[in-house]
Amino acid sequence: MARNRRQPQRGGFSLVEMTIATTVLVTLGAGLTLAVGRLRSRAAQGSAESSLEVEAARARSMITHDLRKSGFFTDEAATDWPQFAAGGPDGQSRLAVYRLPELTEDPDTRRTTAVLDEYGERVWDERSFRLELGDDGRLLRTADGEQPVTIARHVRRIVVDDNASSGYTVPLDALRVRMDFARTDESGRSLRLSREWTVQLRNRD
Repeated sequence: MARNRRQPQRGGFSLVEMTIATTVLVTLGAGLTLAVGRLRSRAAQGSAESSLEVEAARARSMITHDLRKSGFFTDEAATDWPQFAAGGPDGQSRLAVYRLPELTEDPDTRRTTAVLDEYGERVWDERSFRLELGDDGRLLRTADGEQPVTIARHVRRIVVDDNASSGYTVPLDALRVRMDFARTDESGRSLRLSREWTVQLRNRD
């Protein structure tokens, strides 16, 4: 009488099971890689956007600080201030050339105030201050006899309008500043940002 023999149990996985497992792992790995890539791209874009926001805020602060102290006036040589000049890489920018008040410092309080003439009128510094936009996108503030100061980077265009050039929409005692920023993030995506504001000048009259 033949005895029933137990079939030995087979360990491990079959080829079909291994194939299925490998396919699942590859699919999960591809999805994870894609997700990580998207997160990195979004992080890079967010970082670049934040950088543009910081550049715009700093430029607005520095330009406003200067222009508020300048003014519309005619000097002894019958030259009207501020002046304007075309510039920038594409020649489409309108840049301001202006003068600031001459300052004196109180030795006791260390505070600076504008120098006034015998008629109580403000005395203007003989140096001219200029906004210049380079081919590399850097916006500079230059002055006679001084090193240029970088106001902002990634600037594509800046337009400074007065009452006449704006079509009489800007107040007579103010200037309107429009700035366009552009840069690419680490993934090569192009980012744009525009800012516009009006600055009231401190006139002599």
